[in-house]
Amino acid sequence: MGTKYKTSYRKGDQLFNCYGLRTNRFLLLNYGFCIRNNKYNSLGFKVFVNVKKDGPAEESDESRFQKIIRLKREKLSEDLLQYLRANLIFKYR
Repeated sequence: MGTKYKTSYRKGDQLFNCYGLRTNRFLLLNYGFCIRNNKYNSLGFKVFVNVKKDGPAEESDESRFQKIIRLKREKLSEDLLQYLRANLIFKYR
């Protein structure tokens, strides 16, 4: 085991490992354990938005882009609201 500091440890010294602000998915894949009620968990999903270009019709007057939206427990997602708004604008234009 190494550290970013030039500190030496003797046999029997107690060491601590900080895993950081990680989701259960990351912890499970990299360290083999999960934390109950982990506040850093999120649900991510890919969304697509179609954008219609203004002006004269061309061969491709529509663009499509994608984004990953992450939802967290008990937290309002501005990205999700923006996605829903963009979809509604496109649909009812």
